[in-house]
Amino acid sequence: MVNQFQVNADVTLTSFRPPVVGQFLGNGIRLLKPVPLPQPAPLLTVCQRLPTNDEKIDRSIAYMKAPLSERITAQKLAAVAHISCSHFFVLFKRPTRKAPIDYLINLRMQEAARLLETTKMDVKAIALAVGYEDPFYFSRVFNTVRELPPSRCRERARQSNSSRIHT
Repeated sequence: MVNQFQVNADVTLTSFRPPVVGQFLGNGIRLLKPVPLPQPAPLLTVCQRLPTNDEKIDRSIAYMKAPLSERITAQKLAAVAHISCSHFFVLFKRPTRKAPIDYLINLRMQEAARLLETTKMDVKAIALAVGYEDPFYFSRVFNTVRELPPSRCRERARQSNSSRIHT
C-alpha cells in the first residue's frame, strides 16, 4: 500500500500504490470493489518552443517602439524579455551594439526628427511626444545625437522641400 523511501536524514518520500480487490486494508476490512483512480493529465498537450534570445530582444525593442512617450526602465525591458536585468544588458548589446538606453534615445531622436520634418508641432510638443518633459533637455540630447539643434533640423527639412518644389 504505502512504500517509504529514505532520501536523506530530513526527508522521507512516500509513494502510493492503489489497493487491489481482495486485499486486506487493515482492521479486518477487505476491499470488495476496485477503487476508481483519476486519469492522469497528459504530460504535454501542446508543444511550445521557448523564445530564442534574439526573439526576446526583438520583443523588448518592439516594447520600446510602441509608446515612445512612456517612461521605460531597464527593469521593464528585462521583464518584457523574461530575463534578469544584467543578462538583458548582455543579450541586448550583442545584436544592437548599443546599451538599451542608448538604443532607446536613438529611437526617440529618430521619431523627433521625423516629427520636426513632417509636422508643424512646436519643439515642446515634440519633446513630450517622444518622452521628454523638459524641452531644453530634449534639445540638448537631440543636438548631441543628431549633431544639430531641433530648429536647424526643421529648417533643413523646409529647405529640401522647397528645393524639390522649385526643381
